[in-house]
Amino acid sequence: MYGFGISSGLVHVYKLKYRCSISCDAYCMRTSVSALKKVRTRALSIVGRMDDSSTGSGSESKDKWRSLQNKVQNDPIKNIIPKIDFERDEDLHPAFTFDNAVRYFDAEETAVKVVLFRDPAYWCPYCQRVQVQLEHKRIPYRIRTINMRCYGPKPAYYTNLVRSGLLPAIMICPKGTSSEKLEGELITESLDIMIRLEEEFPDHNPLLPPKGTKLYEAALQLLKLERDVFGRWCQFMFRPEMFGNRAEDGFKQALIVWGDAIDKICPETPFLLGDKPSLIDIIAAPFFERYVASALYWKGIRVRAPGSEFEAVDRWLSAMEVHVQSFRATAADVYSHVHDIPPQYGTAFFSKSSEASFAQKFIDGWSSETWKIPISPLDEASLEPWPGHMRNEKDHGVHSKYYIEAASRMLRNHEKLTRFSLRGAGQLPKTVTAPLSDPDAQGPQGSETYRKSLETVVDQVIYDATSWLFDSASENTEKAGSMQLSDFALNAEECIRTDAARCIAYFRDRVGVPRDCSSPAARILRAYLNHACIQLVGVESWTKLEPELRVARA
Repeated sequence: MYGFGISSGLVHVYKLKYRCSISCDAYCMRTSVSALKKVRTRALSIVGRMDDSSTGSGSESKDKWRSLQNKVQNDPIKNIIPKIDFERDEDLHPAFTFDNAVRYFDAEETAVKVVLFRDPAYWCPYCQRVQVQLEHKRIPYRIRTINMRCYGPKPAYYTNLVRSGLLPAIMICPKGTSSEKLEGELITESLDIMIRLEEEFPDHNPLLPPKGTKLYEAALQLLKLERDVFGRWCQFMFRPEMFGNRAEDGFKQALIVWGDAIDKICPETPFLLGDKPSLIDIIAAPFFERYVASALYWKGIRVRAPGSEFEAVDRWLSAMEVHVQSFRATAADVYSHVHDIPPQYGTAFFSKSSEASFAQKFIDGWSSETWKIPISPLDEASLEPWPGHMRNEKDHGVHSKYYIEAASRMLRNHEKLTRFSLRGAGQLPKTVTAPLSDPDAQGPQGSETYRKSLETVVDQVIYDATSWLFDSASENTEKAGSMQLSDFALNAEECIRTDAARCIAYFRDRVGVPRDCSSPAARILRAYLNHACIQLVGVESWTKLEPELRVARA
């Protein structure tokens, strides 16, 4: 059926029992996810004008942002602001992805023969592992971004190519044909794609051992085991606890067996098949990343806790984070994962344990311990996983470079972010199943005066938060007491400030990793936006308003 030598054996083993799970979009077609709590409709017609001194015009807004840009350029921190070229940089930067971009790896345009079709939100684990393989092998490729059904429509050209609309897919273009033309061999289903890439590009950092070797046989067994862990995870997460702890015990045992395989197949090496990452590592790691997040949020289980029975799994994931830049770059944080998993796989079942209840509140920002300033460093005691690449950092996830990253993203995109945030004061009709996606959101209603006043205040708050981030990075210190909103925002009418808080909270809750920024930058940004919300309305009013604005439990 496949005719690629070793590929037929690998694919047969992998698909024997789990064919329906190969493409994640299959889940989106049959998933029913609880929609976000409806935002109450407010009939705002006439709102009192602000005094002339506090009314910001469009030119004034541009001037202040230009001034901030100049201030940053004259500050020593400018030296650590990354100059990113998505297409030509050595490293992958998901937040700078754009449709039809090309990853060249120093090659010429004529060398680009692969087109990758993947989701722009970086939710799909099947897409993730194909992209990590392309990056690790340094195969030049063009990227076309295609929505998952759970958060938006797919373009007609793609459904004409792939009638099912499933992701991922690749196209291998024949020699002499531009990858822009989308003419060539189309391959779907992630494992088929990955095996085909190994066959087509054997000289690009081969990731599979030779057929007939012991390591090849080990790879076959690991593929079986990886799907077994996946099946145990599905049973544990997406079925009610009807038979005691059987599902939990099965999931934990599968993780232990995976850890044993890490230690026994190639002892004293960081990866499954030796000193370097293999195709099996790349196939499995995106899913284990999700197992870690979901086990913590829904079940209160810390898979990556120090000294746990899953220590080998943590050590292996840490090695992937340290040594595989594209895996590190495409990895999400717990918050992003637990809100993108249900639209793809179905509603998970919460454990009744106190550990699960605490984890859910902590991750969603309901706890008094999260999204607060000063930001706590990540370490082995942190509830959230402590990524391997941060364990040798001086400041463990609160390094100034992460403040710069968050601030730079705000500075670069402030106009779009203001428009996006205004959805929080509008209507959010649910036309897709992803609870944090609102493709048909409607902006604020009411008079032109009200809408313009709200937009100006939201812009100012985003500006203030951006300034705080740059200041914290420049001064290498973080003091909540010195982070005050401008008088312009604080002197606005109460109804404007309240709706501005709604808008900023809407933005805060939809900061996604890695789509918008890295995990540590997202932690910092959510905390600063939360601080701005509290200042807009005051602690007492925010305490009453916040429960209404909380993101729905995943």
